[in-house]
Amino acid sequence: MQPVIIQAGHSALKQRIALVSLLIAVLVPAQGAAGRVTDDLKTDIDAIIAVLNDPYLKAPCRKNVRKQLVCRTAARRFDWETMARHVLSSHRGMLTADQMDEFVRDFSRFLQTVYLGRITTFIESMRDFSCRNSRDIEEQVDGPDALVETTVPGPLGETVIGYRLHRQKEAWLVNDVTVDGVWLVDNYRSQCDSILERRSFADLINRIHVKLRPQPGDWQQ
Repeated sequence: MQPVIIQAGHSALKQRIALVSLLIAVLVPAQGAAGRVTDDLKTDIDAIIAVLNDPYLKAPCRKNVRKQLVCRTAARRFDWETMARHVLSSHRGMLTADQMDEFVRDFSRFLQTVYLGRITTFIESMRDFSCRNSRDIEEQVDGPDALVETTVPGPLGETVIGYRLHRQKEAWLVNDVTVDGVWLVDNYRSQCDSILERRSFADLINRIHVKLRPQPGDWQQ
């Protein structure tokens, strides 16, 4: 499966970004949960998988309902706006408030589409998805911040996957994901920085809009 990227290049990171796109579906510890943060994360991931596996919702006439349920559930746990703001954090002083708001709005949609589209593809490709994919769950909490890490076995060896979360009121929200130490936000920040060094903000927004256009067979159609 090819990763979703904003610009050409970054070939050494393509497989990592593709794997990151599936992480919501594999961090589902079946036993030995490490703590409150992990349990909260697991609850909403289980809910997403349940919607995607529901035979009633798989009917073509209920595709929009299915999408809305998945998006609503994911929005409880994934802070798309904070991810987007972190991606463009180094350019805040060079952009107007309206430009930053436009980027956050559009890139949040982009991140959500990438994540949830990949999850849908992953779940639908698995005949009997098991929650026993991950093991060695570790949870570290430091005040309002937390890191949940797990080891996922695969055909090319084990992969260490991590979620960075922050607490807002009583909820722990995901604001970044890592694969073997490579962070998703850093990858997209590098791409956006490269584009803005050579082109305009309008060009960056246009590239995001192109990626958001539904394609034949897309889950969002």
